[in-house]
Amino acid sequence: MKKTNFLYRRDDFFRNGGHVIEDFYVNLTGAGDEKVCFHLKMYLESEWRDFCNKIPPQPGGTVFIGLILSGKQYRSGESGSRILEAGDVLIDRIRNEELAISSLPGNTLRRIGVEITGNPLFEVFCGTLFPAHVTVIKCREPEKVKSIMESIRNEININGGRGGEISALIFILMQELASQYSRYDFPEPLQKALDLIEKNGFQTLSREELAAQSGVSIRKLTALFQQYLGTSPGRYMSKRRLEHAAGLLKTNRFSVKECARLSGFGSVEFFIREFKKFTGVTPGRF
Repeated sequence: MKKTNFLYRRDDFFRNGGHVIEDFYVNLTGAGDEKVCFHLKMYLESEWRDFCNKIPPQPGGTVFIGLILSGKQYRSGESGSRILEAGDVLIDRIRNEELAISSLPGNTLRRIGVEITGNPLFEVFCGTLFPAHVTVIKCREPEKVKSIMESIRNEININGGRGGEISALIFILMQELASQYSRYDFPEPLQKALDLIEKNGFQTLSREELAAQSGVSIRKLTALFQQYLGTSPGRYMSKRRLEHAAGLLKTNRFSVKECARLSGFGSVEFFIREFKKFTGVTPGRF
């Protein structure tokens, strides 16, 4: 069947000392056409090497759903900063904000994803499942998500992206992501602990404080973190503090010492060591 809706394109470019290769299909039919259910870009695969970029404000109603295949991605905007690792899915309900996107040193950042624009029904559906503007899912089974995205790619590649099939596959993708989004499965004590960490402004909380205010023992709380998040309370708090520090550094408004203090690190030396371990570079070079 002749492909009428999508055009394959490869972008291969160097900038800021880094390199990006992106293969994707782009929908050629206007988003206002009633025959088209989704106006989207399907990223077959992207590779980023030591690359950073500022993306100008995108139109409201744009949603990016990306699965990290390898490496680490930094994402920062008005709605917060995140560092994503292999197996993470980013659901970014972009709201006319400038974004900073970069790969972090180490393994090459590779990802696969879709970007959807101008579909009110999908916006409502996505907003119902994932109310936050930025949602990060620690996939329990990332291969399932990758398989569905590859099915979308194959549908475009083989049949030219007929509206009905693309629509069905995208809603299947959203349902799979919702089923893997463990926040809705969190027991109440764990959710209390996570809310407390966020409300505390990333300052240090002892395990005793966290457990007491969550209404369980330290052993039980540690077991819940391990079961649902695959990490300990201390490591989870450290990751969120480092993500917060990365966001502060990207504003160029704070010194390394100020970022360490505002992110709950009592020692600048310890902060620099942990930041480099997490991102691959020192705070001064980030």
